[in-house]
Amino acid sequence: TFTPDNEFVIGYAEDAGGFFWLAGQGGYGIQTAPAVAALSASLVVEMPVHDFPARQEFEAACFSQSRFSKI
Repeated sequence: TFTPDNEFVIGYAEDAGGFFWLAGQGGYGIQTAPAVAALSASLVVEMPVHDFPARQEFEAACFSQSRFSKI
């Protein structure tokens, strides 16, 4: 799948309780699968982000689907 900004959507939907987004892997998903899986698992179980993605110095919030509410 692809998103308007070509970035991942990872996290719980704000408008559908319990729905977890994991979309936007189109084009480079296989290369990023380990980090995306670790981030997703951490968010689902509400635990700190796994060591590998945490070392990449990003904020999980940047992958929220809410960024499209401004489009």
